[in-house]
Amino acid sequence: MAARVFVAGSANMDIVASVPRLPKPGETVLASALATLPGGKGANQAVAAAKAGSPVTFFGCLGLDALGDVLAAFLQSVEIDLAHLERAACGTGTALIAVDDYGQNQIAIFPGANSSLRFSEGFRQAARGDVLLCQNECPLDVVREYAQAARRQQVTVIHNAAPAVALPQSLLEIVDVLVVNDDEAVQCLALMHPGTEAPREVAAMARALRVRADQIIIVTLGADGVVALAGERIIHIAVHRVQVVDTTGAGDCFCGYLASCLAAGDSIDRAITVANAAAALAVGRPGAGVGMPTRSEVDAFLASVTA
Repeated sequence: MAARVFVAGSANMDIVASVPRLPKPGETVLASALATLPGGKGANQAVAAAKAGSPVTFFGCLGLDALGDVLAAFLQSVEIDLAHLERAACGTGTALIAVDDYGQNQIAIFPGANSSLRFSEGFRQAARGDVLLCQNECPLDVVREYAQAARRQQVTVIHNAAPAVALPQSLLEIVDVLVVNDDEAVQCLALMHPGTEAPREVAAMARALRVRADQIIIVTLGADGVVALAGERIIHIAVHRVQVVDTTGAGDCFCGYLASCLAAGDSIDRAITVANAAAALAVGRPGAGVGMPTRSEVDAFLASVTA
C-alpha cells in the first residue's frame, strides 16, 4: 500500500486580478480580468500531491459559507480525503492576488477559518510511516502538535516555512525537510537571529537554518533553480526555461510533488528533480490549485528535456 501524504494547513479562495503591472504603494491599476479560484498553501499542496499520484488526506478548516462549499467540492473532485475537514462559524480564508503580464504577483491574505484549525486525533490514529506536509498559514502551535505526533509515529515531516515567521525551535527540531524560498530564508534567519546578518551564499543560509545534522534544507531560487543541503552534500538543480503565465502556487506545487515523491520512496535528488519540473509546468498556467500538473504531464516534460 502506497504511503499517504497528510497535509495539515490552509485553504483559501483566491480572488485574482490580472493587471498589466503590479501597483506601487498608493497606486491604482486597472485589471483586465477577475477570477475566483481555489487556493491556500495547504490546499494547493494537497492538490499537487494528489495530482502527483499519492493518496492524500487534508486536515484543514473552512468557513460555513458558500466559499467553503466550493473549496470542499474542488478538493473532493481531485480525490482528496476530507474525512477530517473542519468547518467553523466564520468566513473561509480568502486571498486577494494581483498577477501582472510577467506572471509575478502580490498577495494579501485574510486567514478566516484557517485561524480556527485544531489538531485532529484522526491524524494520530491514521498516520504510520507516511509523510506530513505543513506550512505557516495556520496557527504554529497546531502545526507543532501535528509535527510532534508525526515524529512519534515515524512519519516524515516536511515543513514549508511560508510565509516567513519566527519559527519556534521546538518545531524546527522536529522537521525532517525544511523548504523555503530565498527571500523566506533571509527573513526566517533575521527573525530567528535578530541583529545577525544572514549569509549571502545560499548553501551557507541553508546551513544556518539547519538545527539537526540529518535535516534536509531546500531553498528555491525562482529563475536560479533549487539548492538543497543534504548531509554535507549540496544539490543544485537548474530551473527549466518556460513561458511564465502565473507564479502563484508554484512553490506549493513544488512542495506537494516533493512530498509525493518522498512518500513513494524516491531519493531526495530524484524528488527535487521531479518537483522542480512540476513547478515549471505550474507557472505556465493560470491559477494555483487549478493549475497543478498531473504526474503523466510531469514525466512527459522531464522526458522531453532530458532526451
